[in-house]
Amino acid sequence: MNYKLVIFDMDGTILDTLQDIVISTNYVLDYYNFPKRTVLEVKSFVGNGMEKLIQRAVPAGTDEKPVQKVLKDFKQHYAEHCKDNTAPYFGINELLWNLRNVGIKTAKNAGVDCISVSWGFREREILTGAGATKIVNNVTQLWHELGGE
Repeated sequence: MNYKLVIFDMDGTILDTLQDIVISTNYVLDYYNFPKRTVLEVKSFVGNGMEKLIQRAVPAGTDEKPVQKVLKDFKQHYAEHCKDNTAPYFGINELLWNLRNVGIKTAKNAGVDCISVSWGFREREILTGAGATKIVNNVTQLWHELGGE
């Protein structure tokens, strides 16, 4: 194997959390009579924390006080429903077991060089624009990129 340690980002790489995020976002937007957002819109809003998500989801020009109310209610709703539909992406559990079985340790993302995955919240173009040099499309490609057979 080429690696001794593999570091993953949890949301959007290991776990598909998008549906629960979309549901909670639209719940609070609807509660405050703001227009709901599509899955693709919400997907483009995630990646910089809950506050940025809500700032992007509410209509442009919304004052800060209502944004903070929406954020508070989003956090409460999401905390209660964050596991309703969230699950590992296809093949992830097997990949983690395979890594463990060949002695590769895993850890939380710490800003080191990485292999990016195309199945998360960001499109390939965004990953490349952010500096990704290795992008894989599925867990089989990831396994091979890590040196698995």
